[in-house]
Amino acid sequence: MGIADGNLSRRFQQSFVYAKNGNLSSKRFHDPLSGSVQDVWSYQYTNHQVTNIDSSRSGADALVMQYDANGNLTRQRDNVKDLTKRISIDSQDRITQIQDGNNAILGSYWYDESGFRIRKSSLEPKNNVFSNVEILYPSKFFGLEFIESENVISSVNNVYLNGVRIAALNEAGALAYYLTDQVDSVSTVLDDEGNTLSLMQYLPYGETFVQRGDLNFSPKFNSQELDRESGFYFFNARFYDPGIARFTSADSVIDGESDTQGWNRFSYVKGNP
Repeated sequence: MGIADGNLSRRFQQSFVYAKNGNLSSKRFHDPLSGSVQDVWSYQYTNHQVTNIDSSRSGADALVMQYDANGNLTRQRDNVKDLTKRISIDSQDRITQIQDGNNAILGSYWYDESGFRIRKSSLEPKNNVFSNVEILYPSKFFGLEFIESENVISSVNNVYLNGVRIAALNEAGALAYYLTDQVDSVSTVLDDEGNTLSLMQYLPYGETFVQRGDLNFSPKFNSQELDRESGFYFFNARFYDPGIARFTSADSVIDGESDTQGWNRFSYVKGNP
């Protein structure tokens, strides 16, 4: 596949190989100009859970994952970037807190009795500065976002349709509208005069391929909210890691008992994005 980036025609950046059981067995990273392979990730599994990813460039155990008895991701170690995520899970298999390797809290999350996320508190990069972000979700139709940076608190009102953010209004009265592509991923953000604020395109499993303009908008792939503090997408019922192309917990529903991929409860769209 290709994409126009200014005057540069960029070739595909990734290709994938699958095992007979449908699991992603390797991901190849290609040079965008020549198409040559620059790195190969090799996946290792236990019960469809990715436990290790080896890199042809960086060596064995480039990424290491640990899970609890219910299959929830509880620790992710990136040995290449020297980053660790420690993940706390409640009795309903929901992520309640994410810490770094030094036990500093990156994000905390609260839910109502039906599992709807009602509050999020996080430390996120905003305009190249780490800011404290507090988001309240009073209903499935609107949310309130408060951003504290350099002792200044600003706010954004977010509007939702069926749990998906479709527009935002900041305290200065500036509007943003989220336009989506054929798979409901946000591709363009416009202001109320139709001017482009941000342009985005994605790789098949949700990693950002091209992003221009304002980088602070949260709804992106599949119109889901990207939690910048973790790099996970919040898909309402579960969290999804686009980097490894897996959900962080098992699906509570078997998607087709006669379909072998229906039993692969960590895969994204049965490995066929």
